[in-house]
Amino acid sequence: LTPLLAVLAAAGYERLQAALHAAVPRLRPLTLPVLMTLLLWISLPPFTALADGPGYDGWLTHVVRQVPIAVVTGGESEQEYLSRVVPSYPAWIYLNQNTPGDAYILTFSGGDHFYSQRRRLWSDSTLARPATWQAQTDSQALQWLREAGITHILGDQNIINAEDQAEIPLILQDRFLQAYGRLEYEDRYYVVYRLAGDPP
Repeated sequence: LTPLLAVLAAAGYERLQAALHAAVPRLRPLTLPVLMTLLLWISLPPFTALADGPGYDGWLTHVVRQVPIAVVTGGESEQEYLSRVVPSYPAWIYLNQNTPGDAYILTFSGGDHFYSQRRRLWSDSTLARPATWQAQTDSQALQWLREAGITHILGDQNIINAEDQAEIPLILQDRFLQAYGRLEYEDRYYVVYRLAGDPP
């Protein structure tokens, strides 16, 4: 789509320039190019915070907010940088290194699947909703997980520890995880559970 969008952008730019010239004949020819350059410039990572606005509560995630100059210059490794700015990165590294190649991960993290070397299914996807947000009983959720072939769950600690219990999906509730899962990894942001057999 990029070539098509580039043609449309160029055509739109030309029409905008013609309209401005017709409306303000004395407008300097470089005015629009300068304004467009400025607009593109403030779209770069160092200026992302300008879009946050008052009362920003961190909803805009997985957006580059600074240029990783330290990584480019060799002052910080790529792994250190990613571990610092992508909360789920260490968990994905664990999954990549400690699960079989055919593992299938149900993930409650979004915007970070690029780092996974395993099959994964996002919890908010239509396919996963019967187990993640619509299941009413343990048996319903467990049946769906097994039929889908899910082997591991990557859970977000913010969801698991939510004060409002209604916001915690059944399969991330402690009772379900203790009965049907085995904790394999935990950090301050994420947990990894391997689905196990029936409870004793």
